[in-house]
Amino acid sequence: MLRVEESSGASFAPGFMFPDWSTEELADPPLWLDAHFTSGRTNIMGCLQSWIVRTGGLTIVIDTGVGNHKERPGFADWHLQQSAYLQALDTAGVPLDSVDYVMSTHLHSDHVGWNTTRSCDHQWLPTFSNARYLFGRTEYEAYARMLVDGPAQAINQGSFADSVLPIMDSGRVQLIDSGFSLGELIVLDAPGHSPGHLAFELQSSGARALFVGDVIHHPVQLLQPGWSSRFCFDPRQAASSRRTLLDRCVDTDSWLFPGHFIAPHAVKLGRNGIGYVIEEAAPADAFQDSSSVAPQA
Repeated sequence: MLRVEESSGASFAPGFMFPDWSTEELADPPLWLDAHFTSGRTNIMGCLQSWIVRTGGLTIVIDTGVGNHKERPGFADWHLQQSAYLQALDTAGVPLDSVDYVMSTHLHSDHVGWNTTRSCDHQWLPTFSNARYLFGRTEYEAYARMLVDGPAQAINQGSFADSVLPIMDSGRVQLIDSGFSLGELIVLDAPGHSPGHLAFELQSSGARALFVGDVIHHPVQLLQPGWSSRFCFDPRQAASSRRTLLDRCVDTDSWLFPGHFIAPHAVKLGRNGIGYVIEEAAPADAFQDSSSVAPQA
């Protein structure tokens, strides 16, 4: 398992990110939670990252961050970004032409940006030249209908136009549904954050992992799993999917791989009242070996 980071740091104020935020309900949080906020809990900490899975002789990239040169005026930190993501992939031993598949948990702008890169004549071309791109059918069709209804709208801050449609036009897309499998990865439905959000379950060498994208954004949702983010398409459905997958992690002794956790980037869970407790955390440097599901100590 490899982790390739695009960026990390402080992001939104917790009361903005979580409309149900209540300091009273977090009166006595565990000490480890403080590391996931800036001082005084003024902002939440998070990261943008890809997970690289090698299974069945395939190299698979799960989610691709924001991307460079993308116009995202609604998000200052992402607007016309210049990150070293491609260099990070190369350093991790993942040449672009070695990737067989790119899998998207969902099609929001911070999960599809590096699907494409800008050519010298300002065309958006597939970044991974030999890869097939796997998009959720429900998700893609929902945004395609929005585009028909309002051709001028910038769906997902414009990322549907610059990071999804060019891949579709290139003929490299396969639309997938729950139950689809690729190597040892199995696709699960996890809707709510977006219309057709997916999760990917991996079973390999006796270990299990769940890649859940934005089913959970931040560790505070382990304590308050009913809190959905401001950016959730259907907050109640998002909360239901979150509980379903967190329970699945507990019941199957699976590692949880969220889309935006800073270190520890993956955890194992137990139940604690209405919420969940971290029973095992991956070491910060655990994801430098792509040969194993379980983080290496």
